[in-house]
Amino acid sequence: MKWESFEKIMLTYKRALSDMDALYKIGLDLSEGPYDLMSHMYVLFNETMAIQYNPHGVDWIDWYIFETDWQKKGNYEAYNEKKELIAQDLRGLWELLESDYRNDQKPEMPLDL
Repeated sequence: MKWESFEKIMLTYKRALSDMDALYKIGLDLSEGPYDLMSHMYVLFNETMAIQYNPHGVDWIDWYIFETDWQKKGNYEAYNEKKELIAQDLRGLWELLESDYRNDQKPEMPLDL
């Protein structure tokens, strides 16, 4: 996937999550009940990413989004099992995913930091 496409998809998804959160704060819950748009949005996003990246790559994306809260929880730094820095920002995540996809290798799961 081209960097520009990856960045656009990721930032659009980030905006969508932020919008859903803002709606929830004013009393409109679109994550449960008959209008569970959040789950639908999550499936669409993950299936889109799964077209390009293997399940381990999609796990890295989820980790970036939910465990680092889009880098709000301190610096985003991902290390391999040898404790070598392999990504530290969104572009680094993309480079890791592209490397994984092209080489058909499974990346190491993120270490607890």
